[in-house]
Amino acid sequence: MLHLQHCNHIRNLMDRLKTRWNIQVYRYANVGNHLHLLIRAKSRADWQGFIREFSGGVAMIVTGAKKGNALRKSKSTDTPESAKRGFWDHLVFSRISRKRVQDP
Repeated sequence: MLHLQHCNHIRNLMDRLKTRWNIQVYRYANVGNHLHLLIRAKSRADWQGFIREFSGGVAMIVTGAKKGNALRKSKSTDTPESAKRGFWDHLVFSRISRKRVQDP
């Protein structure tokens, strides 16, 4: 995800979706194999919509998949385990923070 071809697209996707889903992004870090976001959502529905659309968009950017032409999950034995699962290895890890964050 740190490749120059993907990095700016991922950042632009986040910027576009934060306005659509009414999300405040306080911190953003692209670590290469995962992302760190410190965000504030007005509601749970806004958070869920943002995470769902953002994670799908990142997967499409990195893999080059197009809408309606998804990556196929392979069942063959010679395919690596990560390819059988799909793009993301795990669910989103989230934590609710009670600390106040200064607005940027």
